[in-house]
Amino acid sequence: MEKMVKAYEKENSDVKINIQLTPYKGGEYWTKLEAAASGGKAPDVFWLNVLHLDSYVEGGILDDLTDKIKDSDIKDSYSETLVNNYVRDKKNYAVPKDFDTNALWYNKEIFDKCGVPYPTDDMSYDDLVATAKALKDSGKLGDGVYPFACPVDFQTWYYQTVYANGGYILSDDKKSTGYDDPKTQEGIQCWIDMYNEGLSPSASALSETTADAMFEGGQLAMNFAGSYMVPEYASNDAIKDKVDCVEIPTFNGKEDNCINGLGYAVFEGSKNKEAAEDFAIWLGSKEAQEIQGKTGVVISARTDAQKCFAEANSQYNLAAYTNHADEAYPLPVCAKAECSHNSKTCNAWLDTDEYLSSPIYYYKNNIYVVRVEGGMAKLVSIKADGSDRKDVANLFANDRITSISMVFHNGYVYAYDHIGHIGSSESGKEIIKKINISDGNSQDIVEYEGENSAVMGARSYGDKLFYKIFQYSVNKQTLKANMNFQLYYYDYTDGENKKVSDMNICDFCVDADNGMLYYFVVGKGLYSQSLDGQNNKLIYKASENMVSAVMSYDGRYIYMSNGGMGSTTDLSKTVEREIQVVDTTGKQIDTIKLGNEIENLYFGDEKYLFGTKSDKLVYIDKSSLGNGACVWENAE
Repeated sequence: MEKMVKAYEKENSDVKINIQLTPYKGGEYWTKLEAAASGGKAPDVFWLNVLHLDSYVEGGILDDLTDKIKDSDIKDSYSETLVNNYVRDKKNYAVPKDFDTNALWYNKEIFDKCGVPYPTDDMSYDDLVATAKALKDSGKLGDGVYPFACPVDFQTWYYQTVYANGGYILSDDKKSTGYDDPKTQEGIQCWIDMYNEGLSPSASALSETTADAMFEGGQLAMNFAGSYMVPEYASNDAIKDKVDCVEIPTFNGKEDNCINGLGYAVFEGSKNKEAAEDFAIWLGSKEAQEIQGKTGVVISARTDAQKCFAEANSQYNLAAYTNHADEAYPLPVCAKAECSHNSKTCNAWLDTDEYLSSPIYYYKNNIYVVRVEGGMAKLVSIKADGSDRKDVANLFANDRITSISMVFHNGYVYAYDHIGHIGSSESGKEIIKKINISDGNSQDIVEYEGENSAVMGARSYGDKLFYKIFQYSVNKQTLKANMNFQLYYYDYTDGENKKVSDMNICDFCVDADNGMLYYFVVGKGLYSQSLDGQNNKLIYKASENMVSAVMSYDGRYIYMSNGGMGSTTDLSKTVEREIQVVDTTGKQIDTIKLGNEIENLYFGDEKYLFGTKSDKLVYIDKSSLGNGACVWENAE
């Protein structure tokens, strides 16, 4: 702050700024600030977070900075989410100072000792648990050393999993809790399981010391930590050269990081309001934000200054904090700091009587969901803090039996009812609708009419939206089936729909980096072709054990699972469940037997394949592929 003040005073010689320092930890800062504000003696400019914003606005403590911010470059230089964190009733009460997100830190020395691969940026929660168990099972952790820690910390641990799971903590009338709600229990149970498995110190132990202290003391192999801990880790001689960080693992397939931060506010009762406003706005300038960022203490809120944080601590993978900052959940999830987030009084509440069970999408600082009103499914836009909820466009007539999937690309939503008319004897029209997010105008870009049909598996790669048309019918008595897939793509550049092939393509994957498409044709095998439609060729021939496949691609190998299906026309015919692993030329690398014990298959990442066995997580280390040594290991 001293450097920033000196820079400002150099440009504004008629202004003298006095800095008051108050400890932040332990709540001393907020206690002192509230006492000063109540007595009409608050500082001219001070730090504020969103948890205190509403009470300060209601108390008349904050100056309205709306016009000053409008006349600056702040709205063009900051994430809309961060700016809007400090907006109430269309008035802006603070200039974003910094933000904090979470990352997974790990001790390389401990990992090397245990012979366990380091964590990666693309880990899931299940991967985290598997890694923790591998560390424990190595038998080399040492006394008093744990794989991970699960303290009772709302922002960094259970908050994200409970709310990501649709649970809640306290009812709106504050007379009951959500702890008997299965969704809440699941969001908490994931951490309790780690306690029970001995993967974390006990809750009582963590009440006596912090996870951060244990990590700094070499007692934890991994730890979740906010970006505000980086300076402390980097200055600790005992660990600074032994640790690094990766992105926080996803939960249920979602980026579940929480974002918080501080803003510069001006005291409404300031006797130097004009100068204070000017200084607050300057603190949001590129010059000021770069000075702050180069200290390496916090991540500057200004977009073009965020890199300074990583550059100041270049020995660490600090991009883990900023890579998905625009997808992080604001803290709190609505504008009310005291909100329990479990009723319509909450800005972020999605009433199950109104909103479909479709996924929640995050795109360019807005949340998108689907609700039903009067038999019509509508696309709804919500600001990241839960405010400014509005209908964007009508989607489809909907009776709540089906759900709607969406793909976002270049300011447009591509929506379709992915269940369609499967199981119905009626003929119906399948549609992919293109909606302009900015004005809600829409057009049908795909129209397909047929009995027992559906649009499925839409995925966006480069300038193409790939999708499948699936036709299906089955005689329940004879189990004779008719199953037909047709693969198409919609070209974003010319607006044309084109069929990839007349063949029955059950699944596909795309290598966008190399411009290649791979697809499996029922009864024929795996084909490759360039994304421009050239050089089509069969690279792996189907067999009795592999007549159709569900596919995955990790950038090196293609994985084809037969699902135990021995015929697509006779569902009574089954084969041993297996995965065929091939390279992009079709050369067989390995065969992985699934049997009947592997109940669910998760293709994983470039390092592991995951499955479940008797409700337990099992995995295959992909480094063993090709040497005949693939074995399902118990991750527990």
